[in-house]
Amino acid sequence: MPLTLYGLGFVPVQLIGTLLSEIPVNSFGQASATQSTVRQVGAALGTAVSGSVFSMALGLTLPKTLEAAGIMGPGAAGIAEATRQSAGSAIAELRVQGGYSPFSEQTNVVVQALSDGLTGAARYSLLAATAFLALGFVSAMRVRRAANESSSMAQSN
Repeated sequence: MPLTLYGLGFVPVQLIGTLLSEIPVNSFGQASATQSTVRQVGAALGTAVSGSVFSMALGLTLPKTLEAAGIMGPGAAGIAEATRQSAGSAIAELRVQGGYSPFSEQTNVVVQALSDGLTGAARYSLLAATAFLALGFVSAMRVRRAANESSSMAQSN
């Protein structure tokens, strides 16, 4: 729920107001544009990194989960790659095909293995996003500390 509210814009509006509250009126436009640009670049980079981690993790987890389920050979490699390339939509296609898929009676086992691999890849992607959020939090705290130190020095002079 909190992320939904954030995504709908309730938090960013307040955050922008707080960030720009100390900016002199004659620099407000430049500060607002800079903040917007940095936010958009951060969102684009975050999406790119998260997507890259997800794709790489799919390439690692799918073959392992298929092998653990006893599904090996060129068919397993092909469906693992098709699942990676389709970001998981190949799983739904296999479900629809059921026993008529190339894996016949093993289709349910293949679907479960692919689903497990997809879940594992999503976990890696989420961990990467969490690491970047933590890095952003630490950076924000350092900026805050530097601003407080600068403010203290200015008041003592």
